[in-house]
Amino acid sequence: MLALTSSQLKDCIAKIPQFAINIMGVLAERTNEMMYQLELVTIHPAVERVAHFLLRVMLESHAPRQEFSLPYEKAEIANHLGLTPETFSRCLKVLAERGIHVKGKHVKLDNKDVLCPNCDPVHAHKCKDRDKVRCRMFGL
Repeated sequence: MLALTSSQLKDCIAKIPQFAINIMGVLAERTNEMMYQLELVTIHPAVERVAHFLLRVMLESHAPRQEFSLPYEKAEIANHLGLTPETFSRCLKVLAERGIHVKGKHVKLDNKDVLCPNCDPVHAHKCKDRDKVRCRMFGL
């Protein structure tokens, strides 16, 4: 974490224009993520929210793509997604039927592409398979 005063920030921007461009890029990315999160929580069904969250965690993890760990307790994830813990558990049961298995904090996928239907342009750039023709985000 870096703390800058407004005068220090102005000096950095004046001396290094690329610094301002980088800050704007990060802010734009965060804004897009927050807008998508708001849309996800207000419009999309619960199962879709959970699957999208799992996809995002998978893409951000450095673990093998078919196995990864949840970053938080299930109750915290449920709250983050605007769900009750009970609804979150029901969603996990539905997803288990689709080949997405969660035991404790451990997630195991029957195949590495089982979460791909939940991909979106906001997070697709993090996927190493994005440029493959079979990817639903191919060409976007």
